[in-house]
Amino acid sequence: MTTQPAHVPTDTPLSSSPRASSRALVLLALLGALLQTLGGVLETLDRVEAGSPGFGFRTVLIGLAYLCLLGAVIELRRSTTAGRGRVVRVALMVAGAGWVLSAVAQLVLNIDSDVAEKALFPIATIAIGAGMLVVGIDVLRARRWSAWRRWVPLVCGVYPFVAIFPSFAAAGQPNFPVLTGWGLCWLFLAVALWPREQN
Repeated sequence: MTTQPAHVPTDTPLSSSPRASSRALVLLALLGALLQTLGGVLETLDRVEAGSPGFGFRTVLIGLAYLCLLGAVIELRRSTTAGRGRVVRVALMVAGAGWVLSAVAQLVLNIDSDVAEKALFPIATIAIGAGMLVVGIDVLRARRWSAWRRWVPLVCGVYPFVAIFPSFAAAGQPNFPVLTGWGLCWLFLAVALWPREQN
């Protein structure tokens, strides 16, 4: 006695579920990048001091933005854009941990701004920058992206070391227009990660 194989519907492509997951992660990253950019613009135009009524709200908002940016890191890990080597996997884990630590630092700002600004944020930013620097080099070598897209991960990794840290060293405090620029870098990364139809 033979059994008939289970019927598999053919009207929905098998790739639809992974594509939907990719879009969800990229939308999350887009939201995070937009919130980070908006937060930088607001701080540039109207700096809110610690202890003021709106300070806690902004720290939570930007902290959520940092967590949303994990969507870009996870999608880079899931996609074939970056290589599958151990070094790249570790680099993405380091970058992801950096965003989590950044979100924690935003909350710590409400308790001890010195710890957040002089310890947590620098460590987190170095982790994100170093991780994305490795990933960016790998994306360039893999040549799976073309035109401007292939440069975006590297820019996300280089930016902290050529813009954020020098501006902080010069002013002795965060430079919010520069931080806004980093949000734009990640916005471009999210756009680059958006799933495209296969020919």
